[in-house]
Amino acid sequence: MPAAASDERRRKRKNFATSTSPTKTSNNIKKNKTKISKDVLVNNAAFQGEAVDSIAQVAAQRFESTLSVNVVAPFRLVQLALPRMQPGSSVIFTSSIEATQPEAFIVDYAASKAAVTSLVRSLAPELASKHRIRVNAVCPGPVHTMIPITSFSSEKMRRFGETYPLGRAAQPCKCASAFVFLADPENTYVAAAEIAVTGGTPL
Repeated sequence: MPAAASDERRRKRKNFATSTSPTKTSNNIKKNKTKISKDVLVNNAAFQGEAVDSIAQVAAQRFESTLSVNVVAPFRLVQLALPRMQPGSSVIFTSSIEATQPEAFIVDYAASKAAVTSLVRSLAPELASKHRIRVNAVCPGPVHTMIPITSFSSEKMRRFGETYPLGRAAQPCKCASAFVFLADPENTYVAAAEIAVTGGTPL
């Protein structure tokens, strides 16, 4: 990969990690209280570093940054939004097949998504029983978003998703209906669900 392209990818990842940090999340909540939906909260932001060949290549700062963006920030967002959410509201996390089928070359991302799945399983019964708020997760497999594009080589992207039973990666719109289903107020008995959008690979 040319040095300029690699530097640009690192810059984008750094800027994204900063914009979705727990501190920034808290500040955004405080500044935009009147704009927060009382019905649906979707925790979708995530950070994934460049794919590595060895765990030795994952710096401590990167590991901490990944957990900060992918786990701490959405947890804080739930904490801050909860007082404004009414019974019948819905909280949706974006987990990943990496939570249960982790790949070593993105070990920090996989670990963070396992933590997100654990968060859903922990929060769902509490928020349901105490607040009548539903907590669920969508767990995508390979999806053509900026995350893999900035993490994987062009060669890997050409084969992205080929090992899954459907033989391809999904477009983001193919995940949308899962979020709509979980957000739909008609589905008031769906809580603690983890919907796989994985091209045929079980969670």
